[in-house]
This record gives sequence, structure tokens and C-alpha cells, in this order.
Amino acid sequence: MNNWIKRLCTAAFFPAALTCILLALWLFPPAVPVDNITPAEDIISREYSLERLLLTKAIFDVRHGFEEVTAQQLARETGVLLECRRQITERQYYYVVEGCGYQCFLFADEDDILYDAMIFGGFASQADVKDIIADLENVGIDMTVDETSQFYLRDNYRVVKHVPGIDYLYFPLADGVMIMSRPTLYNHEAEPQYYFYSDADWPSAEAEWKDRYGMSWSNPYNILPIDKIAWPK
Repeated sequence: MNNWIKRLCTAAFFPAALTCILLALWLFPPAVPVDNITPAEDIISREYSLERLLLTKAIFDVRHGFEEVTAQQLARETGVLLECRRQITERQYYYVVEGCGYQCFLFADEDDILYDAMIFGGFASQADVKDIIADLENVGIDMTVDETSQFYLRDNYRVVKHVPGIDYLYFPLADGVMIMSRPTLYNHEAEPQYYFYSDADWPSAEAEWKDRYGMSWSNPYNILPIDKIAWPK
């Protein structure tokens, strides 16, 4: 009888232990290793529909307004697998999730808590943006608040600095970065200004912006050149 009980307990123990291990791995998956060198397509094994990418961003946008959410929590909730992780500063990272020609970037801090999400269907080049600016100026439109959407990048820029009457916007481009000084709605005197930098020049250029504005210059959105896929032509 005792041997039978031992066998029964042993038979019940191993499935329960395996279930606990699998549950722990699901709740607390190992950290995704950082890789700033390998192209995302060589790391990512799964692609998703555009609907899934938009759903991931939408759920983040809603939950971020009420509570902290980690990258893995969001991934479990939306059914995506996080495989590609980049490091952009000592304490800032982003994940790349792809599908249908789109990229979803999930920005996280050192504790894996997300602070932003952006979706790109390709990155405009400096030449693309300069052509758009020229077209707008030819029809008498300056790039003010209301016309920013004419860049076809409505959600793909971030305000990195505000001074009275002017916002400074950061646009990641396929071949560099553009900083735009955009007059606010009540500022009728200033004209928008555009500053273009190559990827190679941007680190030193951003250091100069930080020297000028100090800690109030906040740009935790730098995307590595390896992940900036150009607009389809």
C-alpha cells in the first residue's frame, strides 16, 4: 500500500511541477537579449497582421494612461512574441515587432516598463521631407500645428522640447533625423525651422541640443539606423 501511495504521489508530482514551471515561464519570461547589430528580420521568427500591431499600440495607449505596463505584460495581452530588443541608452530600450510591411516599436526603461509605442510603415528620407516642405510652401502653407499631418507621419514624431511659443519636434528619418521648431497656435510671428542631420552626425548634434537646453531636452525615441526601413517607392 505504501509503495502504491508513493508511486501515485510521484506520478502526480511531476505533471504539477511541470505546470508550475511552464506557468512561471509564461508569467516571468527570461529577458530578451539585447542585439544592436543583427537586422530585425534575422532575429524575428513571427510576423503579425497590421490589425495586431495597431491593437498592441492601442492597448498600450489606453493602459499607459492609467497604470504602468511592462513589455511582457503587453505582449501576453496582445499575443505577440518579443524577440528583437535594442538598447539606445544605458537605461532605455525598444522592441521591434513586425508584420505586413509595418514595424511597431515599443520603448521601455531599464525595468521593462513601457513609456511609448510607435508604428511605422517605412521612414521618409530627408529628400522626401524636403520635397513635401517645398510643395507646401509653393501653395502658401507653412508647417504649423495643423499642417504637421502633411508629412504623412501623423503619429511618428515626438515633442522633445517646449519653449514659450515653440515646440521642437523629433522626426526619425530613413537617412537621419529632422528637428523641426514648430510655432504654437498662438505664436503668429515665428516661422517653422527645419534642421536635418545624417545618422552619423546626429549623436553630436543632439549633444549640442542638450547643451543648449539641459535636462529639459528629452528625446528617449532614438531609433537605430539598422531598423529604419525607407518608404516604399
